[in-house]
Amino acid sequence: MRKITFLILVLLSQIAHAQNDGLFNSSETIDKGIELHDEGKYQEALELYNQVERNDSNYVRAIVEKAVTYNALAEYNKVIELCKEGLSYNTGYENFFYNNLGNALDNLGDNDKALEIYLEATKEFPYNYL
Repeated sequence: MRKITFLILVLLSQIAHAQNDGLFNSSETIDKGIELHDEGKYQEALELYNQVERNDSNYVRAIVEKAVTYNALAEYNKVIELCKEGLSYNTGYENFFYNNLGNALDNLGDNDKALEIYLEATKEFPYNYL
């Protein structure tokens, strides 16, 4: 009886271990993307951020990081698109989206719209210094 119990425990631990090996850790993936971004490897960072799927709990965080990276690449229209998507989720990252959206508009020369976004952000988040 002990041998059977022992074999069952060993098999269950192997199955559990095998299941964990296939899990995707979006938080680690985003963190690696941030490291690549900081090293100036923007395309590689974007590849990692793009691995985070829409149904993942870290999806909006990945959008924030994509917006920051596209800002660094001066792809401001992509930043605007991502920020508008991010603002639609109401997740607590809104201040980051407002900041990146304002920066992108400013860099495109739409200073009035950028100022409007910054003012809206300061109304929404008066204690956040963006």
